[in-house]
Amino acid sequence: MMRVQSPRGVAAAIVALTLPLGANAATVNADLAANETFSEGFTMEPGGTQRYSFSVTEDLVISRFAVSATGPAGDRDLSNVRFGFGNPPQDSFDDIETQSDASAATDFIEGSMFESGEEFSFFFSDGVESDVGLTLAFDTESPSPVPVPGTGLLLFSALAGGAAWSRRRKKQA
Repeated sequence: MMRVQSPRGVAAAIVALTLPLGANAATVNADLAANETFSEGFTMEPGGTQRYSFSVTEDLVISRFAVSATGPAGDRDLSNVRFGFGNPPQDSFDDIETQSDASAATDFIEGSMFESGEEFSFFFSDGVESDVGLTLAFDTESPSPVPVPGTGLLLFSALAGGAAWSRRRKKQA
């Protein structure tokens, strides 16, 4: 017995089979602790995306995130790369250098303080026509201990001096 497919069913099957070929998405998961260096490069193909998901295992500070790219001559592909914390990412390379047959760019995104148990993601997406090499790098640091403000000591001594002066004044009266 021969089964006849409707045109809609055939079209849906073609889309379902070819969609994974057109999508190039990857997710990298990593645990972060203080005093570590993270640096990873990858190649983004046309239509690709990349997501880095981080789980913070102890309180830490990341001062800056460094993002760099290399690609073919001309700045068209590198200027179409988007990156950042939001999805879809909004940041892009401001200054792209081209020499002979290659282009390169670097940008920095301000970091933050992260608490133990917190999670965050960093995204890349593209509009490139050819493969582009991308790198995400940063250093983690232990947060600075919170110092007792010098003004607290000053305030304490002022209150103690005021109380002593008040007692002395009462004794004289």
